[in-house]
Amino acid sequence: MPSVAELKEWLPLLNFVGPLMFAALLTYLRKEFVSKEEHAVASKDLKDELGSVAASLTAIEHRLQTHSDRLNRGEAKFEAMDTRIRHLATAEQIADMRVAMANLDGSLRVVNERAEGLEDQLKATRTHLSIMDEHLRGMKP
Repeated sequence: MPSVAELKEWLPLLNFVGPLMFAALLTYLRKEFVSKEEHAVASKDLKDELGSVAASLTAIEHRLQTHSDRLNRGEAKFEAMDTRIRHLATAEQIADMRVAMANLDGSLRVVNERAEGLEDQLKATRTHLSIMDEHLRGMKP
C-alpha cells in the first residue's frame, strides 16, 4: 500500500487529471442518456401506442366474450339434444313395440271376427223375437 508521502507527490497531478476525467465521464454519460425533448417525444409515442394496444385489447375482450356466449349457448343446445336422445327409444325397444303392435293387431282381428259372429246370432235372435212379438200381439186376451 502506498505511503502518505507517495500520495502527496501524485496529488497535484490528480488535481489536474481528476476534473478532466470527471468532465469526460459527464460528457460520455450525457451522450448515453436521452434529452428531455427526446424523452417527451418517446413518452408521447408510447402513450399513443399504449392507447392503441388498450383499444385492441378491448376489442379482443369483446370478441372473446362473444365467442364465450356462443359456446355457452352451444353447450346448452347440446345438453338439450342429449336429453332428447336419451329419452328416444332404442332399436330393440322399437322392435319390441312392433311385435306388440302386431300381436295387438292379431288380437283385434280375433275380437272383430267374434263380434261379427255374434252379430249373425243377434240378427237371428232379433228375427225370432220379432216373430214371437207379432204372434203374441196377434193373440187377444
